[in-house]
Amino acid sequence: MKSLCFAAALLLGVCGCGGPVEQSTETSGEDFDSLLLNPREEEPIIRQLQSATGKTWEANITPLPDIRQAKVTVTLHGLVPETSPVDFGETDPVIAMYQSDLDGDGFEELYLITQSGDTDSFGTVLGLASLHDETIMVISFEGATPYNTKESEPYDGYAGHDAFSMRDGKLINEFPVYLPDGKPSGRTRRITYELVKGDGSLLLTPAKDK
Repeated sequence: MKSLCFAAALLLGVCGCGGPVEQSTETSGEDFDSLLLNPREEEPIIRQLQSATGKTWEANITPLPDIRQAKVTVTLHGLVPETSPVDFGETDPVIAMYQSDLDGDGFEELYLITQSGDTDSFGTVLGLASLHDETIMVISFEGATPYNTKESEPYDGYAGHDAFSMRDGKLINEFPVYLPDGKPSGRTRRITYELVKGDGSLLLTPAKDK
């Protein structure tokens, strides 16, 4: 099935379950970031995406302006029987939503991109996979922090400022590379992620060279 993605960089003016279901078309805009990074009030923001198999992902995001975080829960509607919402707890603000079939099994996953509100702009990915539209599973994200970088490995020189995007059905992160002394090198590294199946788990990890 053709991988589809939705870049939810658009005005999240729908604040109720009765809002329209967005199709998996790529969209862009400027209001998504400003609303979630700088929320005006603590009201739930609900965004729905319809998968290619007719199921509906629903993300319920409640901004916590005082601590620049958000409470995030996600549900996949249309499964029989219905599954319980997945509660990600308190996270950094969500700045984008994508869905794409990274593992090519015919069922799209949902990816929420979060970004810290400080000057380092650390990003991470909250992922959920539909297991043949029977149930859902949380995807573990093998991301980076300044404390787990290793020389000559994908995150060597990482110090934040992540820029995630979905291009041609592939999840990509670009970030500036810093020198060991903490100074910028002037270079940018691009990482493409793949979804790997483990023993009862799913891992979003930097793709290996083939």
